[in-house]
Amino acid sequence: MRHTKRRLTRSLGLFMAIALVVAACSSDDDSSADTTAATTTTEATTETTAAPAATTTAAPVEEVALISDECPIPEPAEDVSIDLMGWEFPVTQQLQEEFEECNSDNLTVNVQLLASDAAQDAITLDLGTGSPEYEIVHVTNSTVGVHSENLVDLGPFIDKYAAEFGLDDISDALWASGTVDGLRLGVPVLANTLHFFYNTQVLADNGVTPPTTFDELIAACGVLTTAGFDDPFNINFSAGWAIDIEFMSIIKSIGGDIIDDDNAPMFNSPEGLAAVEHMLAIRDACMSNAGRTFSIDDAQAALQAGELPMAHIWASRAAAMDDAENSLVVGGITFDPSLYTEVGSLRNGVAYTDLYSIPKGTSVDAETIFQVLMAATDLESQTAAAEFASVSRSSATNADGPRNSDALVVSVAQGVGAQSKSVARPIASGAIGDALLEVLQNDADPATALAEAEARYIEEATAAGLL
Repeated sequence: MRHTKRRLTRSLGLFMAIALVVAACSSDDDSSADTTAATTTTEATTETTAAPAATTTAAPVEEVALISDECPIPEPAEDVSIDLMGWEFPVTQQLQEEFEECNSDNLTVNVQLLASDAAQDAITLDLGTGSPEYEIVHVTNSTVGVHSENLVDLGPFIDKYAAEFGLDDISDALWASGTVDGLRLGVPVLANTLHFFYNTQVLADNGVTPPTTFDELIAACGVLTTAGFDDPFNINFSAGWAIDIEFMSIIKSIGGDIIDDDNAPMFNSPEGLAAVEHMLAIRDACMSNAGRTFSIDDAQAALQAGELPMAHIWASRAAAMDDAENSLVVGGITFDPSLYTEVGSLRNGVAYTDLYSIPKGTSVDAETIFQVLMAATDLESQTAAAEFASVSRSSATNADGPRNSDALVVSVAQGVGAQSKSVARPIASGAIGDALLEVLQNDADPATALAEAEARYIEEATAAGLL
């Protein structure tokens, strides 16, 4: 929606690669946003009487007042207030501007951006009330299944507005990432993954070759610890949900999985135990007690300050490294693909999509909310957002986009794919996250923790009728 940011060049190849991987990993049927215009034929009629043909005047077409060129949707007839809850990083700050350009005489859009953990907790609590305060919520392809029963099926709106807003510019694979049991529950806005960031100068000054495997990473941490860094590397072990993502990436990279197609647990296995042992080895070699509690935001800030030499962090944080107002390392961070767990394994890159969804039970008409979503994620808006991340529209490119697009593509293409959207997967996520948080923060026994997580998962999944 912003006219000042139409610098085009990057990302068509990026989205083709990501779309192929997401499509290959998706277990749901793809849902196309394309619509086929119905054609009608009108048969001419001939007047047979001698009287002159009557003349008719077509009724005037009522013009609909649009909010603005930047927000090309109808002005609501009455006052409407829409609240959005999401988490804050560079591209969502840009998206906030796009949403707020729809503020008008009768429409107010309030965007609330919190730290990731706080935002996700707030969304979960709000959706659980049945009478949500938020009209738009930020979800991912891993959480859309968790919330599916509380989200509006956007399929009818997607079909209705596909031509007007060019929704075929978003691949079927990305639409599928927000589809659960055939219901399209989210509008894709970003493609994301985790990959390897490192401070180019720090590694060079200490004679460290950028690692490509976990063993090489641990060796690099040894050198940098000796050089005086308390935290040579960070991976997010601060919360159960984050630990579950890292565990999933590692176990899948070495041939294991979390659950099978029948929802039976697979994580309490030799591959699962090996994954936990890899996590512990990294923790012990690379992270201080303080570093083990770092959130995503903490790791981003430490990288920007030049205090953290290496991290495994979300691709969407790359733009922050070159933010001259907040970073001391502009141009000084190199972006490499996700690491290999072992020689010959897959990379630890997971295919993620960020989406916006509409909760059921809001006091605002769902179609009005969807129109606001369309205005804030149209081609012009996504072109502006592409300065900060890899957006969902394949034709939205920006010459000033982040430098990590190649690393993102390789991480996804050679990585572990997308997380299962089975409704049983969130149950496993909770059990695994809680158990491994105790292992990584309080040194609980790994084998016992996995066994207890498996028992909890079986009990809860059985009670839910999923086993």
